[in-house]
Order: sequence, then structure tokens, then C-alpha cells
Amino acid sequence: MVIKSYNGEDSMTELTRRFYELYPIPQAVPAELSWTHFCFLLKIDNTEKRSFYEIETISNNWSTRELERQINSLLYERLAISKDKNAVQELAIKGLGDSSLDLALDEISYEMQKEIDWHKKRESKEFNKEQSFE
Repeated sequence: MVIKSYNGEDSMTELTRRFYELYPIPQAVPAELSWTHFCFLLKIDNTEKRSFYEIETISNNWSTRELERQINSLLYERLAISKDKNAVQELAIKGLGDSSLDLALDEISYEMQKEIDWHKKRESKEFNKEQSFE
């Protein structure tokens, strides 16, 4: 869920409202995270995924740039589908500086995109079949 205002920017009011919806007990808010961390986390609809990034950010002392990088590199999804979770976590910790790591991530991203595209096509075909029966 991306919260956008009328001009396409994140609405501070919407982010603040979402923050209080997701963290209604002030004492439960992790003090290690900045408001900027929360701005990235609040855009994640999936509760498990958001909790994962929250825990990883605190455990690994990620900056907001690092959190954004990890979200954009689909760390949660890569770990979910990986058979070798330790290797994926090592890639995440080392970062994208090494070109061989870049290639590994590109390969994973490519495979994930192929899988997503296949599911979209399948759902579209099923939807079209349902529509033709009506």
C-alpha cells in the first residue's frame, strides 16, 4: 500500500494516521527506529513482511537507506522462496557492491519476475474464461 496525496507525494497526515493504527500503544513502538524508518515500513501492507523488516532493521542496525535498499531488493521474498536462506542473508549483509552478488540477485529477480508473470497470465486466462461463461 502506497499512501499518496493529491500531488503524488506521501501524505504526512496519512502516514501519521497509519502509524497510530499500526502502533496504537506508544510503549510498544521500537525506540531504535526513526520516523524515516517508519515511513518506509508503513508502506508495507503485509504484517509479517513489515515485522520482518522492522526486526532486521533493529538487529542489523540498518540506516534508512539500507532499509530502503533491502525492501527494494526484495529480501523478504527472496528468503521466502530460497532453499538456502543463509546464503540470501549473507548477500543481504554484504550488500550489492560485488558484481557477482549483483548477478546472483539479478538471477533471483529474473526468476521471481518470470513466476509472477506466469501467475498473472494464468489468473488473466481464468478471469477471461469466467467472463465468457457469463
